[in-house]
Amino acid sequence: MALGGCEASTTAHSPLLHLYPGGLREITRSRSRTIFCIANGIVDRTKLKSGGPETHGLLLIAVAEAVRLAAVHISRYCYTTAAYEKIVRQRTQRAMASAASNLRATSSDKNSRNNGNARFNDEALSWDSRPFVHEASQAAATAILARLNENNAKHPSDDKSQTNHLQVLEIGCGTGILSFLLAPHVARIVAVDAAEGMIAVLSQKLQKTPDAPKNILPVAVLLEDPEDAALPSTHSDQPDGLRQKFDLVTSHLVLHHIPDLRAVLTTMIGCLVPGGRVMLTDFEDFGPEAKRFHPAAKMAGVERHGIQAREMAEIMREVGFEGVDVRAAWTMRKKVEKFEGEFGDAGAKPEMGEMMDFPFVLCYGERPM
Repeated sequence: MALGGCEASTTAHSPLLHLYPGGLREITRSRSRTIFCIANGIVDRTKLKSGGPETHGLLLIAVAEAVRLAAVHISRYCYTTAAYEKIVRQRTQRAMASAASNLRATSSDKNSRNNGNARFNDEALSWDSRPFVHEASQAAATAILARLNENNAKHPSDDKSQTNHLQVLEIGCGTGILSFLLAPHVARIVAVDAAEGMIAVLSQKLQKTPDAPKNILPVAVLLEDPEDAALPSTHSDQPDGLRQKFDLVTSHLVLHHIPDLRAVLTTMIGCLVPGGRVMLTDFEDFGPEAKRFHPAAKMAGVERHGIQAREMAEIMREVGFEGVDVRAAWTMRKKVEKFEGEFGDAGAKPEMGEMMDFPFVLCYGERPM
């Protein structure tokens, strides 16, 4: 078989050898150069229409590993040169397809987050003008305070468990509507949101609204680490020390935007003091009709059509929460599209849509002592 420029392609300039220098050392058979030549040729002929050097590099890493496995497999048997070619091509092409698929999935996840944040940045200035947003936030505050009061009644002698002593973290606070409602009842609220536009509006409200609460701290961050430096420190005289831990973590109409519920719940439990609680509210996934909660033009950043109570409870327990209780807390009526796309980008006109009831769940859990 004529290998053409194989000798040159297996020099130090070979992308595969550069990424996997130990490859040739593991392949003891004489045709190791043939293996790398074939793989390099496949990589060189691949034209990636999207993605830069990072994408190409990740594909090469996947290919290098495939070649290594192929070589180990080949070294155990006797093959003709044609058989070598076939095995390496198959393994290399399979690795590239897998890597490309993974890259597309990762890119889709990032785009989903970016699109969602872009949508909320765009809508931040008009967010507070929506009656449904205020009604839903008021209902969430009522449900959360009722559960807090229920807990207080069970532990009347524990001053730290009383509502007015609570340090609260709200994740996905938006423009702070829920934070404003809870603030008079707690010690302090750290209100975080990944959409900087939302935090900018909240900051303006805190500065310019008469009688605005003084115990809300707005923070623009995509919170994925309980020790994120954007959070307040445990001790004010140690700004680079451990981050504050909270008695209560809340979120409202946020969970259906989260790609990985297990990951965000892990972050939440890490943000709690021992014995701390989460109280998370969102609309319930009660079946296919739950999809109508969002009009077609507002689907950017929507990861699921509500929360499935049983599934949510199972994930919370797996993450480590105790005393898990996920149940319907209230029902709201909302205008929805009669047919997909009815509202368009401009939004619903008075004569459009129809009213529909949506149950909302309160997801409760405690961090073990």
